[in-house]
Amino acid sequence: MRIRIFMLLVAFVASLTTVLAQSNVTTEQLSDNVSAYWAEQQHSATMTQVSNLSPDDALPSVRFANSLELGTAVPGASLILLMELYTDVDRGLQSQSRNFSQILHDASHYSSAERCWPCLSLNYQHSVKRWLSLGVKSTVGWKTRSERHVVSNDVYRRYSMCLASLMFNMRFSWLHRDYVSMYSSLGLGAMAHIQFGDSWLAPMVDAAWVGISVGKRVYGYAEFGAGVGGVLRAGVGVRF
Repeated sequence: MRIRIFMLLVAFVASLTTVLAQSNVTTEQLSDNVSAYWAEQQHSATMTQVSNLSPDDALPSVRFANSLELGTAVPGASLILLMELYTDVDRGLQSQSRNFSQILHDASHYSSAERCWPCLSLNYQHSVKRWLSLGVKSTVGWKTRSERHVVSNDVYRRYSMCLASLMFNMRFSWLHRDYVSMYSSLGLGAMAHIQFGDSWLAPMVDAAWVGISVGKRVYGYAEFGAGVGGVLRAGVGVRF
């Protein structure tokens, strides 16, 4: 009798152990299946969010937002025309109030050829969108001439005139590559004429019809434009 009870107890313990082991295996499989399903759902949601991003948002965050440029330019026809018109008016006003000594002085002196110096520019840009940058641009250009003696060719007097501008500048980029960018820009602002004894202020427009920059953080650029900034422009810049 005791042997039979012992055998039944052993069989019960073995059955209970088997049931518990199967229960652990089922629980682990269920946990693995739930984890795999959850990971798949998370991956699917992430891919859906990435696919809904715009091209600008999908770009890495290392894109530089600011740039500072220093350049020079060949004076454009509009800048030379402004200088020449002022010079003509200035000479006309002076000729109306000349006395005899001034007439004798004019007979013994002559004015040398006027020299237009290359324009200089400083430009700061902040990238609002991949295709749009806003900033401030300043330019300065000047020309000089001298009054010399007819016989000795000695310099009697030097004249200089400066045109400086400060403008709000908009740049539209229409080609993007890793190291090359092409763009157009438009500037609106004011120009100041600076000369000893006379100064004035006037509205001014500057445009770069086509521009190209080559480089990553430090780059060079060239532009073809019109306005107070010159017609053929080139310089260097840094992005940060």
